Amino acid sequence: MIWDPIKILNIFGFKLYIYSIFFFISFLLGIKKLKYFYKIDEQKIDYLIKYSLLGLLIGARIGHVLFYDFFYFKTNLLEAIFPIKNYKYIGYQGLSSHGAAIGLLISTFFYNKKFLKKQFFWLCDRLCIIIAFSGSLIRIGNFFNSEINGKKSNFAFPFSIGFIQLYQDKILKIKRYPSQLYESISYIIIYKILFFLYKNYKNYKNYKNYKNYKNYKNYKNYKNYKNYKNYKNYKNYKNYKNYKNYKNYKKNKFNGYIFSIFLICIWSIRFLLEFLKEPQPNEMFFLFKLNTGQLLSIPFIIIGFLLFFKKKLNTIIYKFYYPF
Repeated sequence: MIWDPIKILNIFGFKLYIYSIFFFISFLLGIKKLKYFYKIDEQKIDYLIKYSLLGLLIGARIGHVLFYDFFYFKTNLLEAIFPIKNYKYIGYQGLSSHGAAIGLLISTFFYNKKFLKKQFFWLCDRLCIIIAFSGSLIRIGNFFNSEINGKKSNFAFPFSIGFIQLYQDKILKIKRYPSQLYESISYIIIYKILFFLYKNYKNYKNYKNYKNYKNYKNYKNYKNYKNYKNYKNYKNYKNYKNYKNYKNYKKNKFNGYIFSIFLICIWSIRFLLEFLKEPQPNEMFFLFKLNTGQLLSIPFIIIGFLLFFKKKLNTIIYKFYYPF
């Protein structure tokens, strides 16, 4: 397959990159999904959008400057801050997904502390579903821009693509792995999995009050148990304590669970697909034949597994102490 798309739209003399269009579409659809996942008032949604967007863009830019092109921006500091070169607007040509992830986590943490005041992982569980969807669209934008390209492929490989916008590829008739499409498809699949888990969690919450209500039915009058002195039977008090603890456990059981799966899946896919990508020209870190993107993905994967097994361990502990 030969790939030669329109890269730039010229609208009244203003150049608009196709990548920017996909970024904007992902942003608009992301807002729509925010309103679906967060049943909160419009003002809090507006603040969440502002905090998320600022954290994402600032983090992505700082991440690129620090991890991928530090020595260039060290001597051209203004270009790192402003999208201008030689008095011309050039856009932010360099954004790091790892930096974006860190920036987004920091900004949403402060947003949650100031406005929402819920458990932080409750926020992350919903936000990560939107990020997986948006990431898929952004990778399609990369594909249109013929950037973040795959390595040279075997001509016999059925899904090889010739990016003829790349001068060398056009002259030498080189074909490459469409790594952007692999990543985009993977993110959509992960989005579907996370959304499925979210829907199942909602159904679980509406389950027939689970097993703990067997004990609750034995309470003759709930109001009489407000004061410990009125408890005629310590066993009932103990059951009441278990019921309260179980309610808290049930409420927080899944917080962080979806987010942990997101971290494991997204960054594992990124780690594996880096083997099919051409290294970026100014990458700063290489270790054991792993490039910068892979090395930066490893901490996210480890955190994902730690969070996942922590949730599993908490489930086992609670079932042991509160088996009703």
